[in-house]
Amino acid sequence: MLNGLEKSIKQDHLNTHAILVAISPIDSEHGDFDAGDCHIGVEGYQFDKENMRAKFGIKSLSCTDNKGYAYTIEPENNNDYIGYLSEENNIGKDWIPVIKDTKLMTADIDNKYVAMFSEPVNNIELKGRSFFGRF
Repeated sequence: MLNGLEKSIKQDHLNTHAILVAISPIDSEHGDFDAGDCHIGVEGYQFDKENMRAKFGIKSLSCTDNKGYAYTIEPENNNDYIGYLSEENNIGKDWIPVIKDTKLMTADIDNKYVAMFSEPVNNIELKGRSFFGRF
């Protein structure tokens, strides 16, 4: 997940992207999205090598309903985030443990994570029909 992190390991800041699949349903006034209907775009933006942890900001929330309509929330400013990832057992904290798995740095897959949105999910906007349909 953090392929670019190892190359940036000497830097305090990094810029690496990943897409996560929501495993919990998301309910909004625009519709109910089943588990797996939503994808969360995250960006690793800070790395603490000494403590092997990183911060992950949420850049987007995209969902596709059962009829194939696509919805999304993105920040108004491209440099902003609409939330952050937090460990399930450490909710509200924005540092995520990072491990070295073979040659890659990654969030510890044995942990569970929660998307902490600073923007209400009811702000999700209809964008039109999804070209790809449901995943």
